[in-house]
Amino acid sequence: MISIKHTFEHFLTHILKNSKLPLWASLILSFFANLQIAYLILQPTFNSDYAINLKTLKFIRQAASYTVGLNVYAPPDHKGLYRVLWFVVATYLVLLTLFTLNLFWKYHKTLQEAYPRLCRPFAVLFMIHSKIFFCPIHYFMLWSMTTYNDCGSGTDEANVLPFCRPGYFGVSIALFILNLGLAFIKEFFVYHTRQSKDQYSTKNNLYHQTMLLHKLLLVIFIMALTNTETVATVFNFLFSLVYCFNLLRSLPFYNIYLLKANLIYASVHLSFSLFVFAVSFNSGQKYLEILI
Repeated sequence: MISIKHTFEHFLTHILKNSKLPLWASLILSFFANLQIAYLILQPTFNSDYAINLKTLKFIRQAASYTVGLNVYAPPDHKGLYRVLWFVVATYLVLLTLFTLNLFWKYHKTLQEAYPRLCRPFAVLFMIHSKIFFCPIHYFMLWSMTTYNDCGSGTDEANVLPFCRPGYFGVSIALFILNLGLAFIKEFFVYHTRQSKDQYSTKNNLYHQTMLLHKLLLVIFIMALTNTETVATVFNFLFSLVYCFNLLRSLPFYNIYLLKANLIYASVHLSFSLFVFAVSFNSGQKYLEILI
């Protein structure tokens, strides 16, 4: 009988082999993943107290918001629409998890590729999930759980939500764990460290792991704390420093194009976070004259 650990190692290697994309596709995926980070950093500048009126900054912030899909600093108002989205997200996560478990079990039994025509789309979706889909689903599930506190308030809008039923609340917790688990497996297990020019070859995966933790923890802090903008500003600034430190300390990407791209992204994140950090603690003053 083949051990589960042995199967798991081969299964992860199998996913990694099938998830390879052309360099241009990897660069685009990396761009959108980092655009989500830019949105989380710049979102506090929506606050009118900051007196920021830069058209370029507004354009970047607005464009980046489409990669997240939700305003993480303000709960959505169209709760009827989000009831439909809850079922869509739940269906997506359940199907992806069931297919993953089924694929793993068949691989455990035979150590051969199951569903060969579906393996590559599944592996690519598995990678895209951790890079792009994780963040909006993570916030959406957290929001759906926090709205449970509004149930029974007497408003028709609150009582029509599926989250007001204990069963749906429990399912939301399970979906939250599934979403995190899928992304965690990808970033902490599905990567290789062999030296080559391939864009997936890295000395370590600390950069993407830090990015996942950034999206995970920041949204939790936003949902749990009241003074979210100040906390988020400090949090973003610290994580931007970690991005630069991880990249400059080890230069993890063997592919020079992906390394240069992520160095640029990390520099942009640090610049944005430093700007927002300075403005947030001195709202109402014209810091643009100092920073420009």
